[in-house]
Amino acid sequence: MKHTATDSSSKKQTESFKETFESIVMAFILAFVFRAFIVEAFVIPTGSMAPTLMGQHADVTCPQCGYNFESDVPKTGIYKTPTVEEPYTATLTCPMCSYPIKIDALNQVRPGDRILVHKFIYNFSEPKRWDVVVFKNPAEPQANFIKRLVGLPDEKLFIIDGNIYTQPNAEPDSPWQIQRKTQREIVQRTVWQPVYHSAFYPLDEGASPDRENQWQFPWVADMPQSIKRVNRTWLQYDGSTPTRLDFDYKQLSTSQVNIFNKSVNNAIGWYPYNQLTGEKSNEPIEDIRIAIKVVPEPKADIAKQGVGLTFMTTGRTDGLIAVPIRAVIDQKGKITIATSSNESPDTWQQRATSQIQPLPLDRASLVEFWFVDQQVSLWVDGQRISTWEYDVPIQKLIQRPGAPIFPQTSVQIQGVAATITQLDLDRDLYYSSGPNPYRKALGVLYKTGSDRHGEPAMLQTDQFYCLGDNSPSSSDGRFWTDVNPWIEQRMLSDKKQVTGVVPRELMIGKAFFVYFPAPHRLTPTTMGIIPNFGDVRFIH
Repeated sequence: MKHTATDSSSKKQTESFKETFESIVMAFILAFVFRAFIVEAFVIPTGSMAPTLMGQHADVTCPQCGYNFESDVPKTGIYKTPTVEEPYTATLTCPMCSYPIKIDALNQVRPGDRILVHKFIYNFSEPKRWDVVVFKNPAEPQANFIKRLVGLPDEKLFIIDGNIYTQPNAEPDSPWQIQRKTQREIVQRTVWQPVYHSAFYPLDEGASPDRENQWQFPWVADMPQSIKRVNRTWLQYDGSTPTRLDFDYKQLSTSQVNIFNKSVNNAIGWYPYNQLTGEKSNEPIEDIRIAIKVVPEPKADIAKQGVGLTFMTTGRTDGLIAVPIRAVIDQKGKITIATSSNESPDTWQQRATSQIQPLPLDRASLVEFWFVDQQVSLWVDGQRISTWEYDVPIQKLIQRPGAPIFPQTSVQIQGVAATITQLDLDRDLYYSSGPNPYRKALGVLYKTGSDRHGEPAMLQTDQFYCLGDNSPSSSDGRFWTDVNPWIEQRMLSDKKQVTGVVPRELMIGKAFFVYFPAPHRLTPTTMGIIPNFGDVRFIH
């Protein structure tokens, strides 16, 4: 029998089709296996983790200072986007320059971040504190939640003054320890909340008639003749005399009183993301970060031996009330961290000292001062150069009053003439623990005058405690009061703590990457289709 060229070609096509079909089937199988056991994609529906992760939100850019921020939008129904029939317009306050911004939520609403979750990692390693995790809702296991993991198995946990304190269950006589986010530097950098960044200076210089209250640059010089504004957002120091810049919290807060259309004690302690949803939280500001970038002038007087910086704030250290805290990097590179007292403000107790090379005269230097989680530290160009840590006994933590609404914050510059190209003030993530008239929070210490209420959360084996970064607007372990009966019987029947915890069996995995943030739109009225590569990021 003879085989023609046509028969041979037909056989090859059949084999090629078979190979292609098998490859497609195998790809589907691998995709399902990959999704089921290794990595799965999720969409963030709400703003409970904002600004770390965004749910459905309005994307807003201030027309005066250019600051871009996100705001939650009121929902009609569950996660329903405003429509032509049900539009939503509102006025937001810019967190930087306090300018009132009118938004049209129909044209500015964006979908939530799309993230990847590593589902296999906790089969080989224990979940770590401060991981961002995805888990089944203990009350409605068909729904997934995403929060930050703050409490681990077999420990007691207390939220006091916005911080997390723990004690091992097996060691009831051991001291309570604050859990520092600085142990994972990238986490602390992620959760800093901007108070004011000098790059966002408004075009109208804060005097537009559109404003309810006039805005002023919040850094106020004690020697105004030695420092002037250049290029709109920079400050030029002439080197003539040491000059201190004090941050005016009260003025900035006063300029933002139109948030929620009411005057507040601390507008800048509220979350910009929550302006339209009414979630109020009058949080004090105590833990802060100051970042200053200095560029010595090319013709600087070398005889002055460089630039010196002095950072100051007030905060509660190992006492009951706030005291002055100072960190100095002098012109010769000597580092000193010290504290004073209100009774003897001129007497300083050294807490830490070190020595580095003086700040260079031929390039810019970024110097940071951190006062956070019972730790004071100085950083130069991203490297920690000096640290002082302290621990406060739990009884003193309970006894001492809450922090003042604002600290007294300043930075002083001296030495050679220099240009300040960046001057930023941030505050730390604060886990709300103020009294809530509608629900009692698990693991929270309430301070009302001299009264103290609340008990620690008791986590047992295979139990975790999770909170949202957007603390005032997060439904998390503090407020869960219901548990699915099947989950209670199967996973919690032998546990003392039933509500407010996440059993290990409900943990799905660790969120690690935002692969598709809210896309850009071609026009204000079209669907977002342009990938937003600038916000693709790892999750910390």
